[in-house]
Amino acid sequence: MEASSLRTVDGVELAIWTLPGDAVPEFLLVHGLASNARLWDGVARGLHAEGHGVVSLDLRGHGESAKPSDGFDFETMTADLAGLIAARMTAPVIAAGQSFGGNLVIELAARYPDLVSGVVCVDGGFVDLQSAWPDWDEALGMLTPPSLDDVREEALAGSGAERYPGWPPEGVAAQLANLEVISDGRVRRRLSLENHLKILRAMWEQAPAEVATKVKVPVLILVAENGPPRHPAQVDHFAAGLAKSRVISMAGHHDLHAEQPDNVVDEITNALNDGFLQ
Repeated sequence: MEASSLRTVDGVELAIWTLPGDAVPEFLLVHGLASNARLWDGVARGLHAEGHGVVSLDLRGHGESAKPSDGFDFETMTADLAGLIAARMTAPVIAAGQSFGGNLVIELAARYPDLVSGVVCVDGGFVDLQSAWPDWDEALGMLTPPSLDDVREEALAGSGAERYPGWPPEGVAAQLANLEVISDGRVRRRLSLENHLKILRAMWEQAPAEVATKVKVPVLILVAENGPPRHPAQVDHFAAGLAKSRVISMAGHHDLHAEQPDNVVDEITNALNDGFLQ
């Protein structure tokens, strides 16, 4: 994949990966919270093999992108995506997002309808934190990631295959790349805790089922059977608000795009071939 960068309107340098293609539509791939673009690599190659152009990115604060202290709200982050589409892609595109990335691309489709012809939500889009934790302090207590203060580089050696059994090696490597080793051998997350919590707050304030009512393009929803616990009606409530939706349950875990990229590509290409996605 070709690596490059793009500066947002507020001056944040985003890391971008591109696979050019001639088939339309092009695909924009958006990762989840505290994740990175390279978890999409297997899906990107599969879509590219079908002739599609594919662009993925590290969201602001994540991966190899710049680490500003602000802009972690849906308005700014969807503007980042819209700017990327306008600068590097032929609109309208299909926007695919995993987990928080799914919520983000749903918001993108609602705010920028001329840029998006379809959406793919990989175990996301429907994530409604406030319905699970009506009190923000409770949500904060439940969702704040654990400290890595005592974790050192040697603890990561050989841990990938054990933590992510059955994943392709590149998916494991991409997942471990969410962490970096600093000079004294300690490990830290590439997304700072402060910025992580800002995104959590934005997610808690978002009502995805309400956003769904503003989305007029088809939405393919891939739900991981072994994903995080959620209210049984959450996906149905979200899908019911969409103008056109298809929900597919897949055996697997939350990071379906990294765990089983070929199966995710199959579901997307099926939806393209039968006319659901355009």
